[in-house]
Amino acid sequence: MAGSFLKEQPRLGRGLLGLAGSVFSLVVSSLIQTAHQRDPLVYFTRATPVQERLERSRDRSNAGTPPAGRGERHLLADHRWERQEMEWALLNSITVSLKHQAITEEDYLNMTQNCRSFVRARKYITVPLSPEEEHFPLAYSMVIHQSIEMFERLLRSIYAPQNVYCIHVDRKSPSQFHAAVRAIASCFHNVFVAAKLEWVTYAGWSRVQADLNCMKELLDSPVPWRYFINVCGQDFPLKTNREIVRSLRALNGFNVIESDPAPGFKKKRWQYHHDTLDQVVLTAQLKDQPNISTSIFVGSAYFMTTREFVSHVFASAEIQAFLKWSEDTYSPDEHVWATLHRMPNVPGSIPYTQEAIRTLGRAVKWSFEAGDVARGALYPPCTGRYRHLVCVYGAGDLQWVVCQRCYFANKFDSIMDNTAVQCMEEYLRNRTLGKSMAGLELWGRLKIWATSLSEKGISRWNIMCSRYFQANLVTD
Repeated sequence: MAGSFLKEQPRLGRGLLGLAGSVFSLVVSSLIQTAHQRDPLVYFTRATPVQERLERSRDRSNAGTPPAGRGERHLLADHRWERQEMEWALLNSITVSLKHQAITEEDYLNMTQNCRSFVRARKYITVPLSPEEEHFPLAYSMVIHQSIEMFERLLRSIYAPQNVYCIHVDRKSPSQFHAAVRAIASCFHNVFVAAKLEWVTYAGWSRVQADLNCMKELLDSPVPWRYFINVCGQDFPLKTNREIVRSLRALNGFNVIESDPAPGFKKKRWQYHHDTLDQVVLTAQLKDQPNISTSIFVGSAYFMTTREFVSHVFASAEIQAFLKWSEDTYSPDEHVWATLHRMPNVPGSIPYTQEAIRTLGRAVKWSFEAGDVARGALYPPCTGRYRHLVCVYGAGDLQWVVCQRCYFANKFDSIMDNTAVQCMEEYLRNRTLGKSMAGLELWGRLKIWATSLSEKGISRWNIMCSRYFQANLVTD
């Protein structure tokens, strides 16, 4: 429509384009000036891969002082070229044709008809990358209900052939989603869909039961896994498989569970009976106290535990009674595991002390804790958008995300901000395959641009990664 209008009104069309071009040039000039003030050697090329750009950067660093009479002219030409490249990246970041096209359930059903082709095209790692990882397999429970592409990209990011993966799909998810998940799982010897699926209700017992179902099946798996890890469909790893393995080995059999004393306002979650219909509803009926050897603690629904811990959960009469008692509580996933972590005689548990370093289950930005860090906020505001008070990360959040010491971050959504997901994929792939210098160089540019755009209030422009990832993510 806009094209037809401009054809019919050539003068007006040229005028509008001229005005838009002028405004765009002013914005780009301001952004580039800020970027150059931070680092004059930041650049972004059209088609040159990261490794080649890194070599060019090294060549410049090793070149020493430019020949007499050419140094200033050389630097000016360099800056003009860099400016043109960044203008090109900015322009393409707001081009509609480059907008991410989601991969649908039907696409996955078609791709997985040839599993060998699917695994190769999606660049799954099909051999153990080190003896250390091969001899320390991990077990994953993946509880999902929507977004087939985000699930598959998460699976690809945590996949290793020596590990084992149980997928729990919400029973109320569409049949085509179930079919696509099963099709993906069928392409791997170590990925399976849980035999017993729950109708998952937000903040209900079914969320805990979903993990328990996977735990039980994983114990029956022939894979001699060492640690259990649970994730949801909008998690994304911050560490490679090798880094996770090394970190868990260093724990010497302890668990990674967020567990803190319960604040007063949360205690009604288990002091009163709750009914579960389409949602969890508070009633006026008081509950008896649980017969356990510790008080109730609260934490995250996500954790990493030893195999011995998982076995003990099913073998202990005390724990089984506590699980049964928790079935009519609100959001039991946020107090069950945290409480088990403080119970004596539970494998990998740690008694609570006020001096203990707090363990965080996920890197999360809550809306009520975000703000101006200089004024006491725990972290900067979300540059994506909030969902259930939790930030769905945008590209501008990644600088903060990768600085966190957690193993995973939540939430990511390729529909909301595909660039954020792509950047994390490439960052992890480079670290996994040993391309640390390339990853650092890419991250350095992302860090500068994220800061620059955040200061300008332009957090939604996908500048850094889109062109490079489209060319290289699944083809290099």
